Amino acid sequence: MLLKRFTLATALTVCAFASTVPNDKRDALTATVTLSQDKGEPKQLVCGMLYGVPVKPNQIPDKFYTGIKFNYLRAGGAQNSAPGWLGGGEDKYRPRFNSALSNYKTARKYGARFVLLIHDLWGADSLQASDAAFPGDGGDWSNYEEFLDTVVTDIKKAGMTTGLDIDIWNEPDNGPFWGRSQDQFLELWGRTYARLRGAFGTNVSLVGPSTVSFPTTDNDWWTRYLSFISTNSSVPDIYSWHLLLDPAVDPQSSSETFNNVLRPQHNLPARPIQINEFALREEQQPAGSVWYISRFERNNIQGLRANYGFYGQLYDFQAGLLGKPHADDDQYNAEGGGYYANGEWQLLAYYANMQGRRVGTTGTSDGKFEVFATKDGSNKFKIIAGARRTMGTWKIQVKGLSSLKLSKSGSIRVQQLRFDFDGYYGKVGTPVDLGTKTYKYSNDVVTFQVTPSTINTAYAFELVA
Repeated sequence: MLLKRFTLATALTVCAFASTVPNDKRDALTATVTLSQDKGEPKQLVCGMLYGVPVKPNQIPDKFYTGIKFNYLRAGGAQNSAPGWLGGGEDKYRPRFNSALSNYKTARKYGARFVLLIHDLWGADSLQASDAAFPGDGGDWSNYEEFLDTVVTDIKKAGMTTGLDIDIWNEPDNGPFWGRSQDQFLELWGRTYARLRGAFGTNVSLVGPSTVSFPTTDNDWWTRYLSFISTNSSVPDIYSWHLLLDPAVDPQSSSETFNNVLRPQHNLPARPIQINEFALREEQQPAGSVWYISRFERNNIQGLRANYGFYGQLYDFQAGLLGKPHADDDQYNAEGGGYYANGEWQLLAYYANMQGRRVGTTGTSDGKFEVFATKDGSNKFKIIAGARRTMGTWKIQVKGLSSLKLSKSGSIRVQQLRFDFDGYYGKVGTPVDLGTKTYKYSNDVVTFQVTPSTINTAYAFELVA
């Protein structure tokens, strides 16, 4: 691997503090950290996932869950050999529910919340036959109502209500998951919301619409949906959508459009937002993780990482964070062990253990480079930094050093760490220690320059003294 041939001196050259950078100016290529701004406790908002957890209990060792403070799982028995309710009623549904129940138990073992996917229990997991039935076909809802009754009964019988969210339907604006009209979906929404709210009250959170598209002012699908839930009194407890299609869109811009424009237009209440599938496959690496972490944490949005596996691999590897022997060859064993962390897991583990308080941050105005930062009770800061699918040189301006009980001018020592990546199944150890260096600062500000050594590489900076 190329990064292993870097010497410490070389690494410090390719990603270094530049003491000559002026401390009092910010341009389009400067990200900021404002230590005097308290943004609350870190919430590990990017430590959830879509599937990625084996049905077999305890297959992945505990340390890989606890190490990243795993806190959200979204599943529903997809891609099971049993086709779901649409394939023949309860007998074809039961294996999928049992799969979901196993995943629920794993999530709860670690204190994570669980999002149950109704569409996967039904069998609309994108692999169903082209002539498969959808709820309400021909105006007949009786089969779907029987299905919902069964789901409600099974949830109660299994004692699943603690820590449970229910996603009313996945990607209803995407043909493979909902091959019917929006009108038919809206009727499904109203019926499902009423049945589940009646069964569980507010003890179970209802999530939606979990669209493949994101809310914009010219998205007619979203306009009709918001109008419907407003007049139908079926507002979800958690608003949700996905960020998978347009690399120019992000959690920050889509949530701002939703909260500042669309939601007020329809007189809808403020509720939490969950982006329950995010990141292109090529963004699932340390630098991409930092970019998303900063945006989710800054806007207090829960994020669940997307999953690009199929069949057995869908239920494995923590949705792309782990590897194991034969992970990507014809000897792959869905129930095999021998797990190890990849580079992105190492980044998430570091992020999950950034303690203390979040502080104010801004990314570069070109939208390409981001930072997330905390400070702890011992007046030390930690910063992670990374770019989104690009190379370049950026600056990080750290302001408010006096809030750490430092003088407004002087010098500080900073330790630098590098997070490497060797592919999705490549084993990577803890971050590489690039050493410490002393930097002079003035006007309560220190500015340094970062040039990532690869498109996947992320960095951490820690105040030593």
